[in-house]
Amino acid sequence: MKILKILILCLSLLPCYAMTQNIPDNFFDNINFNDTSLIYSHELSTKIADYITLNQNSTQNYEQQQLAVILAVDHLLELASVNFEMYKFVFQFLIEGFNELGMNEIVDYMTRIPYIESIECTDDQYNEIIAITESNSRVKIGNLAENISGKTVLNDDFDLYGIDNEYVIVLFWSYTCPHCHDILIQLKEFLDNNDNFSLVSVCVKGKHNKIKRFVKKYKIRGFFYHDGLEWNSPTINDYAVTSTPSIFILNNEKIIVSKPFDFNDIMNLIK
Repeated sequence: MKILKILILCLSLLPCYAMTQNIPDNFFDNINFNDTSLIYSHELSTKIADYITLNQNSTQNYEQQQLAVILAVDHLLELASVNFEMYKFVFQFLIEGFNELGMNEIVDYMTRIPYIESIECTDDQYNEIIAITESNSRVKIGNLAENISGKTVLNDDFDLYGIDNEYVIVLFWSYTCPHCHDILIQLKEFLDNNDNFSLVSVCVKGKHNKIKRFVKKYKIRGFFYHDGLEWNSPTINDYAVTSTPSIFILNNEKIIVSKPFDFNDIMNLIK
C-alpha cells in the first residue's frame, strides 16, 4: 500500500509540524465516506494524514499528544463506519501506519476495533478486520518476532532464532524495487563495519536466479530468503508487511526494538 507512506511521513514530522490552530468542524465536508471510489485515493489518504497531524499541538506533552491522536483516530473510524469497505480501508491504513512508527499506544487502542458493531458486515468481513488487527498486534515494538527459517537463495540452511548476535536486521524487499537495491547496497558497507549486526533478507518479489546473482555480485553478508510465494508468503503475513522495503531491528532475544523507515533510521539507532 504505497499511500501508507503518506501517513508515515506526516506522522514522523509531528514534533516539528504540529499546529496550534483549532480543526474546523467542516474539515471533512468535501469527503463522502460512502463513496468507496475514494478508497486508496491520494485525496482521502492525504486528508486523513492532515487531520491527524493538525490535531497535534506543539505545547502538548507526550501523554496529551497520545490522547489527541487517539481521539482523532476514533473520530475517523466513526466517520468511516458508514460502510464496511471504507471502514476496512481507514482502519488498515491507520493501524499499519502507527505500527510502522512504533506508536504502540495507538495500535493498542485500535485493537478494540471501535465502531465495528455498528457496521453491517458478514462474518467473513468481520474476520478480515480481526486478521488485520492480529497481524499488526504481533509486530509491535517490544514483541517477540516470528521465526523465519528455511533455505537461502544460496541453498544454505538458516534459522532466525539460531542467529547469535546483538542485533538482527530483518529486511523485506523486492528485486523490482530500485529503492530496495539502494538500501541493500548501503547495508553491505554498514554490515562490513558493524559485526554486532546480522541481516536476514526476505525477498518478496523477484526471480530466484536474479536474486541469487544480486547477492553474489554485491557480496552482502547475511541470509537471503525467497520462498517464491510473493505476497501470499506466510512470512509476509507474520510480519504484517504491506510494502517494500520494510525493516525490523531485533535484539539478541529476537524482540522487535525498532522499525526503521529507511537506512538513515538504522544509522540513527547506533548513534
